[in-house]
Amino acid sequence: MKLNIQRRVPLLFLLFGLTLAACGAKSPAPSTAPPAAAPAPPLVDVIEVGTERLVDAVEAVGTIDAAEKVSVKPEIAGRIVRIAFDEGRTVQRGDILVELDPGKMKQDVEVASAKFLNIRQTILQQREQLAAARAKIAEARAGIDHARHSIREMLARLDRADAVLERARQDHARTQSLFEKEFKTRDDLEKSASAVKQAEAARTESLAALAGVKADTADLDRHPAVLQAAAAMAAAHAAEQALIAALGPAAENVSGVDHHPEVQRALAEMNLAKEKLKDLTLLAPMNGILSERRVAVGDFVDKGALLFDLVDISSVKIAFKVPERYLGRIRTGQEAVARVAPYPQEAFSGSVYYIDPTVDAASRTALLKMRLQNPGHRLKPGLFANVQIVVGDFPRATVIPEEAVVPQGGDMFAYVIEANTARLRPIRTGLRSRGKVQILEGLTAGERVVVAGVQKLRDGAPVRVNEPETPQ
Repeated sequence: MKLNIQRRVPLLFLLFGLTLAACGAKSPAPSTAPPAAAPAPPLVDVIEVGTERLVDAVEAVGTIDAAEKVSVKPEIAGRIVRIAFDEGRTVQRGDILVELDPGKMKQDVEVASAKFLNIRQTILQQREQLAAARAKIAEARAGIDHARHSIREMLARLDRADAVLERARQDHARTQSLFEKEFKTRDDLEKSASAVKQAEAARTESLAALAGVKADTADLDRHPAVLQAAAAMAAAHAAEQALIAALGPAAENVSGVDHHPEVQRALAEMNLAKEKLKDLTLLAPMNGILSERRVAVGDFVDKGALLFDLVDISSVKIAFKVPERYLGRIRTGQEAVARVAPYPQEAFSGSVYYIDPTVDAASRTALLKMRLQNPGHRLKPGLFANVQIVVGDFPRATVIPEEAVVPQGGDMFAYVIEANTARLRPIRTGLRSRGKVQILEGLTAGERVVVAGVQKLRDGAPVRVNEPETPQ
């Protein structure tokens, strides 16, 4: 059986070769198979151009800080005798926070007050002395006038005494002549002689009172009475000038007493001592919360030592930086929104109150600050905050998905479906937000654009639209 199979195989190969040769020698018969079918148009996904609200916002990161922060420090050194509030407590402006030992300062105030009153009293006494000196001047001036008047009266009496003496001498000479002729008695002669002696005595007395003063005005001022009154007036004048120099403005009016240099210095020393005494009591300069306490009762603190920080967080502020390109679209008073990690679902609204007038040359950013109210003190200084400022609002913006945008050579295009044909249309884009692109030019709401399969398209190519299944 095996022998027969082996003999038949070469024979079969030979017959197959002859058949092929015969076929090759004949002309090929025309093909009767149908032509190949054309490829189907690409299948694409499309979406209608829509409208929705788009918001253009600047986003930045900042740090929350207290609206106000004041360091409570003593103006002078001293030992703490009382701490009125503990850390973490809310205080009102004017509340007593800390008191330092007032012992020595009270003594300084008492000494300075006594010195002020003593100097002021001295000035008032000098004013009284000045009044007395001026009264003595007036008295001495009146004494001079009186002395001159008295001297003139004495000169008049001397003149009268001279006249009386001359008449007495004449009477005596006539009586002497008549006595010699026995017309007068010796008694008459003795009487006339006595009258002469009396007139001479009166003249001598008047002359002695005048002390050699003559009748001219200059000679009158050499009389002892005038010289004595003039000396008294000169002494009073000297006292007046010394008191005027000492009193200064206080010499002329009572109000000038408090303007005297020594009174002013004493008053300044007294007020300084009182201010230092007041400085021993530290008052809250504003409403706020006391931070960590750094001292205890009994501690001796130096001038300027930090005792507390007083923090006002009824409102807070956030400092952040924005790129320079946004500066023309942000103004003070503009609303800003902050979000913080402890309250991720909540937005805190405030407003911009500061825009730095300069731009950082290295980062090309500008510093801005916003302020926001902080009811409940939930926003803590030091927290990071994400800040957002809306710089543009488009309530009905024309939008398409980002995947529908076809960039080519720096320009933007989109494939629009027109009668099952893809048309490449140039577009101008605006904002991008959450996978959407704002269309400023080139498309209108309701048109259909390709969102999947754009890589298989060319302008004018037929397409098949993948219609979404209608839910049953």
